[in-house]
Amino acid sequence: MTALASEAQPHTTASDTARENARWLEIFAARLLGGLPSDVAARISAERRARLGAEALEFFSLRAEPIKVRVVITPQSEGGGGFAETVMEDCPFIIDSMLEYFHHLDIGTGLLVHPVLLAARDGAGRLVSLEGLRSIEHPESFVHLELRLDRGTHDAESIAAGLRNVLGQVRAATGDFEAMTARALEICEETAAQRELVEVRDLLRWLVGGGFVFLGYRRYRVAEAGGHRTLEVDPDSGLGLLRDFSRSRYARPVDLKALEPDHQKMLFEGPALIMGKTHTMSQVHRRGLMDDVTIRRSGADGRVIGFDRFVGLFTSKAYSEEAQHIPVLSAKLREVIDAEHAAPGSHNYKELVTAFNSFPKEELFRAPVSELREQLHLILDHKDEATVRISAHYDPVRRNVVTLVVLPRETFSAEVRKQIQAALGRILNGELVYYYLAMGEAYRARMHFCYDAAPPSAAQLRAMETEVSQLARTWEDRLLEELTERFGERRGQALAQRWFGAFSPHYKASTAAARAAGDIERIESLLEGGQGFSVELARQGGGDKAAAAAPSSELRMFEVGQSLRLSDVMPMLSNFGIVVISEEAAELRIDSAGAAVRAFVQSFRVQDARGVALERSGGAALVAEALAAVRSGRTEDGPLNALVLDAGLRWREVALLRAYVAAAFQMRLGPALPALRRVLLANPKLARMLVEMFRLRMDPAGPASAAARYAELRAAYLESLGAIDNIADDRLARALLGMIEATVRTDYFREPSAPYITLKFESAPEPGDQS
Repeated sequence: MTALASEAQPHTTASDTARENARWLEIFAARLLGGLPSDVAARISAERRARLGAEALEFFSLRAEPIKVRVVITPQSEGGGGFAETVMEDCPFIIDSMLEYFHHLDIGTGLLVHPVLLAARDGAGRLVSLEGLRSIEHPESFVHLELRLDRGTHDAESIAAGLRNVLGQVRAATGDFEAMTARALEICEETAAQRELVEVRDLLRWLVGGGFVFLGYRRYRVAEAGGHRTLEVDPDSGLGLLRDFSRSRYARPVDLKALEPDHQKMLFEGPALIMGKTHTMSQVHRRGLMDDVTIRRSGADGRVIGFDRFVGLFTSKAYSEEAQHIPVLSAKLREVIDAEHAAPGSHNYKELVTAFNSFPKEELFRAPVSELREQLHLILDHKDEATVRISAHYDPVRRNVVTLVVLPRETFSAEVRKQIQAALGRILNGELVYYYLAMGEAYRARMHFCYDAAPPSAAQLRAMETEVSQLARTWEDRLLEELTERFGERRGQALAQRWFGAFSPHYKASTAAARAAGDIERIESLLEGGQGFSVELARQGGGDKAAAAAPSSELRMFEVGQSLRLSDVMPMLSNFGIVVISEEAAELRIDSAGAAVRAFVQSFRVQDARGVALERSGGAALVAEALAAVRSGRTEDGPLNALVLDAGLRWREVALLRAYVAAAFQMRLGPALPALRRVLLANPKLARMLVEMFRLRMDPAGPASAAARYAELRAAYLESLGAIDNIADDRLARALLGMIEATVRTDYFREPSAPYITLKFESAPEPGDQS
């Protein structure tokens, strides 16, 4: 590494500089990985730690700009992958904004390290002090994030430019956060004499108190110019993301007569508080259209003189707090109750309050009371009907179509929601802005959809009602259809009658009918065959964005009679090199020949050790059978099972290698069993070659060309040993090959196969033995 400290301390000797650099490297390396979970840190080799620490410090040591970014992408020909690194002054939202950015690019992420270090720099940005507890030091954020670039093509420069833009917005928003909250409180002081703005002031204080992530502020002025009233930006007012006003449509005065009538009406009529969604996506904290809070300001004569505008994101506190306790919304609720003549404490009053509280906050802030009353009636007037109700309202100011769908609770599922969402978007030819689900009113489910779309025609409204009604069939209706298609009318009806009562509400809400029919088929097969366990592997689907960002597979385990314990399953999966991301379990109870039967379905969302779907491994098609073999006791549960995925070996082939490893240890050809296993696990290609060479030598039904193929494979095996840089591992790999060649008899190929594997070896002759 270059002498980092020499510029800062010109009178120190070279040895002093070297000692200072070594101290910095020691500090940096310790802080770099110090915050990782112990199991993650344990998987990072000492060599990789040293390399990562040295390279990261070299990158950190010079920051000539406010935000330093580098993105490195390894070509697919060299294994793919890459990483992103950043250095900037520490502030909130760095990590979540970066993760959201890569999620938006459909790039998976892996190892993340994010130390915050106290550092001081000279005028050129060179590091002069690190964690020295000096007053000139300030907290700086360093991020190293590994990238999974297994899909598509990526350009490092464009990724880095986009990331620099995101972090620039983070810096702008967080740097002006205190100024924006102060401005909100100043507005409360400035309007203290205006009684009609009491609710607005209370709302601003609530936003400052944790209900809002302030990302930008700007003030607009209404002025008189040449007999015309104009609207323009106050150029000195901008904060955060709205500091640069050059691209604003009001950067230069705009004649109010040039505004669209709906826009004029929103700005100059109605409530002084104007709230809604912007058409700009937030790149800070979380991705989503930003929330817009605008306050109309009037002079002493009542004429509009300007507007104060905040943009940002409502916080989790805002979404979790009941609407009746939030300023402005509590006033809307009072208006609704008064208009409905609902006496406090009455049944009608309680229903209105409960339904109002369950509305999405975006809708409560946006919609006028008349629209809210119409939607509340749609929900409460038909709560006992087993019919589908739908309404649509067009917001001309925000150019959104807000659709409310109410349907019987038993017809709702995740699959139905996705189908309805897609159908409405297609009919409206619009893009989804947000979606909200409520399950609170009696036996009804309610979904709010907001689309960026043109006002719907009468024909579109009719099409929406027809298609939603078709989609909102019960889960049982769809299951019966799937069973009939798989098993025929008679068998399907019988299975439906037997299984309809077996599923819990959670299972039905989270599992598609087609998947449930597959589960029934699996369990019925176990019952008919007198078996107790089976496994199924399927690619994680559904178009879910999180699944797309981190490709995964679904592993489903079926057990009759007794459920697998997680404490047993997790080590077993770990031995196969399978990483579990999430797990769900369901218990199904059915009647079988007059006896109650319990069946269990465990669904695991999984990846391999590289963080990708199992299907990308060579042995994906073999893993289900291998897991079943371990569960049934036909083979051992041990680390070598990872060769099923890594080397594409069947479980019995892995058992064969396990036998050779055990024999090698008994013959003292290896120092320990873990060392022998390590050679195979680190070199799965060699493991596969050993199995194939065994087959070529010992299979009585082998091809006529077995000898020639064996010689070719043996040469390739020996050549591959050149890639092993550890002499001990090289020796062990040669020893395993020698054992294959010393094998003279086996029962491995006997049919039916025995529950054990027998190997007979030819011993080396004793010195002087002429027999």
